[in-house]
Amino acid sequence: MKYFRIYIIRKLLALIETIFYEKKLIKFYKKIFFQNSLNYVIDVGVNRGQSIDLFHKINKNVEIYGFEPNPSLFDKLILKYSNNTKITIYNLGCSEDNGKKLFYENILDESSGFEEINYTSEWVKKKSKILGIKSKNLIDKKYYVNVIALSEFLKPKQTIDLIKIDVEGHEYMVLKGLFKKYIDIKFIQFEVHNDNMYKNSVAYIKIVELLNNNGFFELKTIKHSFGDINDVIFKKNKK
Repeated sequence: MKYFRIYIIRKLLALIETIFYEKKLIKFYKKIFFQNSLNYVIDVGVNRGQSIDLFHKINKNVEIYGFEPNPSLFDKLILKYSNNTKITIYNLGCSEDNGKKLFYENILDESSGFEEINYTSEWVKKKSKILGIKSKNLIDKKYYVNVIALSEFLKPKQTIDLIKIDVEGHEYMVLKGLFKKYIDIKFIQFEVHNDNMYKNSVAYIKIVELLNNNGFFELKTIKHSFGDINDVIFKKNKK
């Protein structure tokens, strides 16, 4: 019964996101990437492929490299995109350095990540109530996964149209791993939690400072249809 409730909530959230949040994001990107100019995307935190499906609505021939540390979701993604040679998924997480990190698999897998939950958070309490479980039961499993720094994966001579990052409070570490060397990137999109759901997540102002120092400046904010959560798009300032 517990898992059926979570399944229904996930389906409802996905429907609401498609109608409101995704519609606005697609409209925005179609203005930027006109005439199928969205060609190369890095998707950090693929989950169930929501963003990949969204990017296909902008350009069905886009080449995508995705990272998903959850092994069960990774297996589903391999099956889902097995017939598309332009999509490559790695069963890896992204962080500041190459190595291993403890991964917290949330019962609502969209909220899984490398950051420890703050159980005193009012948002965590509210979320648990909606899911019909106790806060302490939000984490279903904990295990170590392999992680890489994006700078070790990407080649300096590549031009990347967009890097999308959805890593539940671990964005700063992913960006630090990305900016270890220069990569030609046009846009970076990442999710921002305006709550205290995670114990050690870095303040948004510090993330902005890191992006500004590497030549990226805020272009657009799009609010999700639930919670105090936004996606923010930064653009590289070509001087």
